[in-house]
Amino acid sequence: MKDSSLKPRIVAVVLLAGGLPLLVSLGAHLLIGDVRYVREPLHEAVELTGTCIALAVAMLLLLRTRHERTSQHLLWVVASLVAMGLVDGMHGVHGISLRSWQRHGATLVGGVLFALVWLPLPQAVIRRKGLFVMFVAALALVLGLGLRYEGLPVTWDPVGLYTLPVKAANALGGLGFLTAALFFCRRYLRESHPEDLVFTSHTVLFGMASLL
Repeated sequence: MKDSSLKPRIVAVVLLAGGLPLLVSLGAHLLIGDVRYVREPLHEAVELTGTCIALAVAMLLLLRTRHERTSQHLLWVVASLVAMGLVDGMHGVHGISLRSWQRHGATLVGGVLFALVWLPLPQAVIRRKGLFVMFVAALALVLGLGLRYEGLPVTWDPVGLYTLPVKAANALGGLGFLTAALFFCRRYLRESHPEDLVFTSHTVLFGMASLL
């Protein structure tokens, strides 16, 4: 009975979170067609706002893992939010560039780290949570700088579409988010914690947005 009452909620959340990016994309296409609508100040503001939100949520989750022994899997979520937030923030600061992979690198790294929620963390990492998060942050900053290197392949083709390597990076990141969604969905069915349903919706949303 318990599972039967939870499944409709999961279906509703997955349909809403999974369909929202598709509806937004379709709506944008109907409104402006294939015309590129570039507004760098707005783009940068959105990226930096996302960075602030990601880092704030990561901080709150990190504080929680210090007091709850059953929430250690959230360290992977913290790592993902920190890495994704910092690399995306650097993209917002540097602005749009033909050879900048920062945005796509943020998607890939964020998705991969989120997918690692399936793996138990070593006790050494659990005991040194702060050091682990600082290490992830340092790597993210180095990666963000490296993804700005002018020698990297271009991210757009002459028509203005993403190149195949960019599509592959976004797809891998998206699959990572969807893999994490399966973890939180399974956890919600077992323990009925509302937060797991929230994480399910967010990872499905991130995953579908990355795949589109």
